[in-house]
Amino acid sequence: MKHIHLDWKDRSVWQLLQNEVDLVTINNVPCSQVEIWNFLETFFKPAPQDPMDQMFVNIVSDERALAKENLKGNTELEWHIDKGYSENPPEYVALYSVDMDENAGNTLFVDSRILDDMPDWYRKYKEDKVQFDMNRFIHSKDYGYAFRNETERRWFRRKYRKVEHDLVQGDNRGVYLYYCEAYNDLPEMQLVKDKLYKPERIHRHKWEKGQLLIYNNKATNHKRENGGTKRHLWKLALYGR
Repeated sequence: MKHIHLDWKDRSVWQLLQNEVDLVTINNVPCSQVEIWNFLETFFKPAPQDPMDQMFVNIVSDERALAKENLKGNTELEWHIDKGYSENPPEYVALYSVDMDENAGNTLFVDSRILDDMPDWYRKYKEDKVQFDMNRFIHSKDYGYAFRNETERRWFRRKYRKVEHDLVQGDNRGVYLYYCEAYNDLPEMQLVKDKLYKPERIHRHKWEKGQLLIYNNKATNHKRENGGTKRHLWKLALYGR
């Protein structure tokens, strides 16, 4: 997976916007939503996100995860695409580490540019649609939203019906597979998963306090590992300008 590390004083996202890389890590970022917002808004259009249509979402590992507007942040998640179950998923996502202990769970990434290694599969299925089913996710024990009752779960299910996306999508670097194990079933799925989630393809990010990660949400999958008692992130959903 192509990624770069920068310092806040040298911050830039042009390589990400040009699809030269799929992940940018910026170190020594001030803990200020205003400064982060001002930087990101120069290049992206931030958008409201679940669970309560706020711009900055807190992902937390302590009792704050019980608050309706927050997400729980220290349990393992399946490989997923953020809001892949929506009609217009964000093109990019930003995560900022507000506070972390040394054992905080890593975030894992893989890029979905595997179709050159699967020419027969690509020929057979390149025109297919893929269905993103929210029901698979909200009934999973690995789901990131802490539903407090069945009413909240039903509300989410009504908000996000099943949607279809093109299975094969592309950018100026070529085609990629629009799939993740959290939402989808595919033809010859085990073949896809063996290629996509091959251990040597996984980029493992070990968090440090004050880091800002910005990634291509559509051409990658990501997941969270278990770990840590202190893990607080801010999350922003972004679209290109």
